[in-house]
Amino acid sequence: MTPDQYARVEALFEAALAQPEQVRAMWLREQCPDDPEVLRKVDGMLALDASTLAALEAPAMGAGFHVGNADEIEQRIREEFAAAGRYQVESLLGEGGFGTVYRAAQVRPVRRHVALKVIKLGMDTRRILARFEAERQTLAMMNHPGIAKFLDAGTTASGRSFFVMELVDGRPITSYCDEHQLDTRLRLELFARVCEAIRHAHQKGILHRDIKPSNVLVTIQDGKPSPVVIDFGIARALDDDSGAMSLVTEHGQIIGTPEYMSPEQAEGSRDIDTRTDVYSLGVLLYELLTGSTPFERSSHAGASLLEWQRLIRELEPPTPSTRVRKSGERGAMAAKGRASDQAALSRLLQGDLDWIVMKAIEKDRSLRYESVDAMAADLNRYLNDEPVLARPQSAAYRFRKFARRNRAALGAALGMLLLLVGGVVGTSVGMVRALAARDREASERRRADEKAAIATAVTNFLNEDLLSALRPDEQGKDVTMRQVLDEATRRLEGRFPNQPEVEASVRVTIGGSFMHLGELDAAERQFTRALELRKNALGETHADALEAVHYLAKVHSLQGRYAESEAALRALLEHDRQLNGPESPNGPNIMGELANVLRRQGRLAESEQVFRQLLDIRRRVSGEEHEETLLTYTNLAALLRTTGQLDEAASMIERTLELQRKKLGPQHTHTLFTLGSLAVLHMQRGHLEASEALFAELLPMMRQQLGEEHPYTLFATGDMALLYVRQERLSDAEQLYTSALDGLTRVLGTEHPETLITMEHLGEVYLAQGRLDEARSLLSRVVHASRRIHGHDHPYTAASALKLAKALQQAACIEDAEIVLSDLVDGARRTHNARLMEFIEAHGRVLTGMGRYEAAEVALLQLADARSRSTAPGAADRWRAACAALVDLYESWDRADEAGMWTAMQAAQDEAPGH
Repeated sequence: MTPDQYARVEALFEAALAQPEQVRAMWLREQCPDDPEVLRKVDGMLALDASTLAALEAPAMGAGFHVGNADEIEQRIREEFAAAGRYQVESLLGEGGFGTVYRAAQVRPVRRHVALKVIKLGMDTRRILARFEAERQTLAMMNHPGIAKFLDAGTTASGRSFFVMELVDGRPITSYCDEHQLDTRLRLELFARVCEAIRHAHQKGILHRDIKPSNVLVTIQDGKPSPVVIDFGIARALDDDSGAMSLVTEHGQIIGTPEYMSPEQAEGSRDIDTRTDVYSLGVLLYELLTGSTPFERSSHAGASLLEWQRLIRELEPPTPSTRVRKSGERGAMAAKGRASDQAALSRLLQGDLDWIVMKAIEKDRSLRYESVDAMAADLNRYLNDEPVLARPQSAAYRFRKFARRNRAALGAALGMLLLLVGGVVGTSVGMVRALAARDREASERRRADEKAAIATAVTNFLNEDLLSALRPDEQGKDVTMRQVLDEATRRLEGRFPNQPEVEASVRVTIGGSFMHLGELDAAERQFTRALELRKNALGETHADALEAVHYLAKVHSLQGRYAESEAALRALLEHDRQLNGPESPNGPNIMGELANVLRRQGRLAESEQVFRQLLDIRRRVSGEEHEETLLTYTNLAALLRTTGQLDEAASMIERTLELQRKKLGPQHTHTLFTLGSLAVLHMQRGHLEASEALFAELLPMMRQQLGEEHPYTLFATGDMALLYVRQERLSDAEQLYTSALDGLTRVLGTEHPETLITMEHLGEVYLAQGRLDEARSLLSRVVHASRRIHGHDHPYTAASALKLAKALQQAACIEDAEIVLSDLVDGARRTHNARLMEFIEAHGRVLTGMGRYEAAEVALLQLADARSRSTAPGAADRWRAACAALVDLYESWDRADEAGMWTAMQAAQDEAPGH
């Protein structure tokens, strides 16, 4: 074997030892598919380790290196410690990947039983020694009755490191609770003490990273059960950036126990914090309450480690109450072991305990409890019959979870929606919190109770009525989300005659779902009714009423009703600042929507200003790499592309995309938006092959994640069609534009601004193909619709009108073209449109073609005068174009002298330095 192979053997052997024995062989084959010799060597060492603790056969060890069998090893340990005179080894307690733990009697300076952990023979590599030393230092830092105490450390005569811990003679916490049939309340009280121990570790800057029942032992002290946390063997200092104790080994092996592992651990991320332990505590609490973990190894027998990672990251577990209710005989046994029956236990868990557990094991750690303290505080609120903080925040959260659990039944349309609806239904929390901060304690408590009651009613409707709206026997197995929402809306009518807040909350959730499906009219009806209900019940300035205003403004923006949306957003932003101050948590969301509305109106400078202000706030409040900060970068970069600031846009997009792929994943909606922006940027810069490759990667993911006819998928389809135009693949471009236009017409309507943009681009393709009548017809429809939507002189209308004029000119409808261009010039003068000179040039050329030379001369001389004074980028090219237009005019007019003069001026420009 080569030195490189020996190094790989060492690394794989160390990593494999840390894997659970049941999956070790499978893991090893996933990690080493390409070198049978290395694989055989590691297999042999692992087999030997099970009985004789084999060492590595590296050349430096020599061919005669021998370890001995397990009995021989234990005897050596006994003899070494006996000779030292301080500890007498009595029996083997257990083995880990790199250490063996013995029960021992300490004989001096005090007599007591202890746990003696000794590093294994052959495990004295730098990485193993670093981990062993880290565990020893970790234990020495802590002093808490709920954590096994560090007592002593040293090195044996043969040079083997060891340390001594308090001997915890107890049972795993789940076993203890089951054996003594503790009821739910007693289990919670015991668990609260575990939280206190972990909190102590966190205060010392230590994460445990492997919280599980076997590492939480219950002993009896003073006649009462007392939990003690052991095995900080894979703990990590919170401020340790050295990487010596990272979650991932050199070869990508994840440290931890799969059933209790947080999503960030499953991803192998080094970016972990106290919320990783919060997650594992949540899993432990789930098991204490239900008798099973959220993801059980027995339910996923044969799953590879990669499959376990996917399950942890993506699959939503049932709530504890649902697990008990649906576990049949096993649920009944779990209830009996908790001094209850199955139905009663499920009812007990439903509500507050469900919410506490599910908040702790939320996949997005920003939605978990921010600390163990916060989780323990909520448990104490429950035990003291106080409203828990987890519960009132999100009735819609339960709907999101329900939808994910029933993905198959809801069909493909719902599958697309699941990844989107969460962002819609949760944004009211900030407003509720902001308003609650203004109340005194008594009114705050009363309002919390009211919100809890509303949340319960909303949850029941969404989980029961929405679920019962699924009738696969009548509707077919591929029930669409639109069918489900329509049926739920019908059932909602008259359901809550005396509960306007409940009805409004349900309508906001359903409206958000309609909005993300692209069903904008249906969404508007739900938001409008929700606003009416909340204004009548709570008043116009209540946070819940303002939330409905925000959603209505958003749907108006998507409908192309920009003036209405902008007015509402500006009023909302001002009111929110008056109500909650300049640092209101709602302000950034409103600002982001306002910036988008301004962009869609073509007011790019104003939009850029708002986006930059928003970015400053996001960076200051949430941090540079927060999901919302990254999305703001994406939106600002897209705007910069539009205004031609390509270098800044490129830098922003590339950095943002790298972070989103790392933090959110390659198929997250925000990541896809940024990838699309990069594809368009490459197209703008003329890097057409690179652009095409990115579109080829993007579109399949968007179709899978969002659906074939989601507006964003259709927008990306149109962008790829534009790439085909640039590549002169007009037939391919026509096919994609036609597909996108058909979809947008169905989803957004015939006169939505985005539909019109796609229609305009298809008209341009027809023009390039020489299909003049079709081009003229389509572009004429765009102009007339744009005048109705944006106004006669709006920049978008003007741009479309210029294209129509060119189509008319090519179709030999010269007089019609002149009428359109004359109107364009007049409108641009009235509105100070930046493209005025471009319109004048087109008009002057048409006038020349019509033989109206005097009018053409006035227009083109004005054009030449303006362009001769311009210093903007590209001014020289525009000056030459003006000269060429005048040359054409005078040659058509038979005025050779003037034609020659302008020809000479054009030549002089060509010969000027730098041209």
